[in-house]
Amino acid sequence: MFSDWNMLKPYAERHLSKASGRSVSLAGDVKVALSLTPRVHIDHVRIANPPWAREKQMLDADAVEVTIDLRRLWVGEYYLPDVTLTRPRLALEISPDGRHNWYLDREQKDEKSALHVGRLQVDAGDIVFHDPAQKTEIHAKISTVNAASGQANLVFNATGRLRGLPLKASGTGGPVLALRDDSAPYPIKFHAAMDRTQVEVDGTVTGLTALSAADVQLALRGRNFAELYPLLRVALPPTPPYRIAGHLRQNGNRVEYGRFHGHMGSSDLAGNISVNLSTTKPSVTADVVSNTLDLADLGPLIGARPKTASATANDRVFPNEPFNVEHWKTIDMDVHFRGRHLLHAAQMPLDNFTAHAVMKDGVLNLDPLNFGVVGGEFSSKVTLDGRSDPLLGKVSARVRKFKLSRIAPSINLPETTVGDISADLELTGRGNSIARMLANADGQIGLAVTDGQVSKLMLKLVGLDLGGYMWTRLSGDRNVPIRCAVASFDAKHGVLDTKALVFDTTDTNVLGEGTINLADESLAMTIRPQPKQQSILSLRTPLHVTGTLRHPSVGLNKGVLAARGGAALGLAILNPLAALVPLIETGPGKDSDCAQLIASVRKQANAATPPSGGGQSGLMKKSRPPPHW
Repeated sequence: MFSDWNMLKPYAERHLSKASGRSVSLAGDVKVALSLTPRVHIDHVRIANPPWAREKQMLDADAVEVTIDLRRLWVGEYYLPDVTLTRPRLALEISPDGRHNWYLDREQKDEKSALHVGRLQVDAGDIVFHDPAQKTEIHAKISTVNAASGQANLVFNATGRLRGLPLKASGTGGPVLALRDDSAPYPIKFHAAMDRTQVEVDGTVTGLTALSAADVQLALRGRNFAELYPLLRVALPPTPPYRIAGHLRQNGNRVEYGRFHGHMGSSDLAGNISVNLSTTKPSVTADVVSNTLDLADLGPLIGARPKTASATANDRVFPNEPFNVEHWKTIDMDVHFRGRHLLHAAQMPLDNFTAHAVMKDGVLNLDPLNFGVVGGEFSSKVTLDGRSDPLLGKVSARVRKFKLSRIAPSINLPETTVGDISADLELTGRGNSIARMLANADGQIGLAVTDGQVSKLMLKLVGLDLGGYMWTRLSGDRNVPIRCAVASFDAKHGVLDTKALVFDTTDTNVLGEGTINLADESLAMTIRPQPKQQSILSLRTPLHVTGTLRHPSVGLNKGVLAARGGAALGLAILNPLAALVPLIETGPGKDSDCAQLIASVRKQANAATPPSGGGQSGLMKKSRPPPHW
């Protein structure tokens, strides 16, 4: 037995320096307690860095005390069950080409040459970690202090950058860091700020390096879920500002975030999320419920501007923010979402929002994507294929029992206007935003009104029948039955071309034609009211609908008005009463062939496959001939 272990220091220094290709200095006293796992205490230890590292020394400590597992050492494994560092400065670094400075082979590439530590205790130390490939550089200060209970606790503060995100963290833990102990949960509590994301953790983790298990309360607060991608390497959808808290449990490759609750924008959220890490990429399943859902908070999910954005940034109706499809292939997901009560839908009350989102190999399917709307229902299926460039989008949707009086709240239709609208839509387009897809979309759109009535006063205004309007005002407004109301459009390269546009009542037959350009959202429609009754003081003329979808403009045909006005003026010179002749409506309007129109619509609607089945919708067949006018 040696009485003075310092005699072995020169041999140990030479052997370690030669094996690692770097200088190892054991400047202080050496003490050894022999056993099957001997404990070695050495004062003033220095281990130099390889030449490529930024720092000169990898470790510079006042004292190092370790236990050595001789059985593992015998088979070539460097395992230290316990390590205690006194006032250390530890610089850890990974080179851009993948070398680790704590690997002790000459090339710093052999993981077997690394010192594997079971438990680590640090007293007043500085630790620096640098990984340029991951845009990570962290400087942490660690100290051991006595808590009020008399037990020692680890206190740490860290600053720097984590995967490119500015980092500032502080917290406490147990006195010993259980790095590789899979049997002893380690208590930890900390707060971290990463750029605009705040993280609060309070609980226990097992195996700090391998993280084999966790049982913590986790609270998150940030500006956008998508900003977590650099940290998690998981593609989360863009969102408004959020704050959530819940119970996170991990057991091996299974992570569950249960009973979480919080807010996203003005919407509340609650539910459960489960992540499976055993596959080649994360697989996420979730069930989320919102009792009060603000539709504006869903805008970023479909490429709309967040409601905090400037209203003057874009005057378009269709969202034009690009989808971040490059991250879609990094995750598979299966998410059920329900929104019971919807906020900010006073103009068009919505409820019972339901969505089932499935992401697989870069393809996102929303089936169903449904909600209730003013007593009716909207059901749809959406597919976004991120494998193609640009993205390929398909939507199949239908509306049933939508109330006619709410189709355009800004028009202020009379309360007496009633009727149910049914509509079908089938569109396919390419583009990396909703607006770009619609700008080149192909497909069909169609709708029909059933069991409808409309205000006679409104019809007189549409027909510019001043005499009829005044008489109706004096005698009292009443409802006029809608014989039929049918509209259908063919979409080709982003332009909706009218195939049929008929609004036929017992009083007036309104016919229309024209186009809607989805690329620039411009309108070029002509509406031709044809009253079926005689009247005086009629300015009947086609109405031209121009402008954009957000700012439509309705104008009169000035040529027809000028002709009528000129005729009235000329006759007035001969006989003042004759001036009324050009303003007399003789009632040439004829009934549309409603039976044929409605029968065709119903036949095609009945033959259509519901959106969830992926079939073609029924109101939009190109074979339907338009009515002749």
